[in-house]
Amino acid sequence: MNHIPFDWQRDLRTVERDVLNREVAILSKLGFYKEYGERYEAGFSGHIASIELIDELVGKLAIAIAITMDAGFKPAGAIVATLEELGATPSRLADATVEPEALGVLAICYSRSDEHLGTHWYDVTDPSLSMRPTWKKIAEAIHRAVGLLKEGAAKGRRKKVALDYLAAELGKIYLRFNDKLVVSSVHKNSEKAGDGGHFVEFLDEVLAPLNNFLEGLSAEYGERGPISGGSIGRRAIKQDPADRAYRFLGAFVSKCRLTGVAPARYRP
Repeated sequence: MNHIPFDWQRDLRTVERDVLNREVAILSKLGFYKEYGERYEAGFSGHIASIELIDELVGKLAIAIAITMDAGFKPAGAIVATLEELGATPSRLADATVEPEALGVLAICYSRSDEHLGTHWYDVTDPSLSMRPTWKKIAEAIHRAVGLLKEGAAKGRRKKVALDYLAAELGKIYLRFNDKLVVSSVHKNSEKAGDGGHFVEFLDEVLAPLNNFLEGLSAEYGERGPISGGSIGRRAIKQDPADRAYRFLGAFVSKCRLTGVAPARYRP
């Protein structure tokens, strides 16, 4: 099987264009304009916030697609070896010669300061940026990524990882502008009811670019969707808020707080 991994330059731009075409609909269903005012009003204060939010959403979708395309095609040990080699020859990052699988996990483990891991994923994946991340921050991300991969390999591969990731991340974004996550039962037609409500409408809009991309993949990638807003919404609700940080990144995220100290239950 000739597996073609997610291309963090070409494929990312495809997803980004689709998201930008839906920007107003996505932000409207999220409730963004209720907080910042309507975009056509003179007092609209959400210009910068909207750009940052759309960039964040593009990153979440790109990571989910990369998981769908690449998870399981390369052993964790091989990716660890690539990351360790990068630690010895950091110039490979600037030269854009790092394999997509390693680049993806490095991106979700990277942070500039004390923000959530992966917020500025594009610092790692986009070699055209004029401001490159410091080697210290890349080294920290490599350390996190290697730990994540080794821990994940010990536990075995999780099922539906991309869906868990989307549910956790998109749920958190929705809760910035809304009080709770709700999936309502609505009548789609005379025969059966379906999932609806503001949360599901937001998810359907955000997931459309992802589904469009996955639809174009060949059958070798296995189950490709479409992924419904209702299914992701129900997953998000089932995830206990106290446990949400452990989804996808597992206990490793908790080890990467400002203190750098792992919770007692995960200490060796």
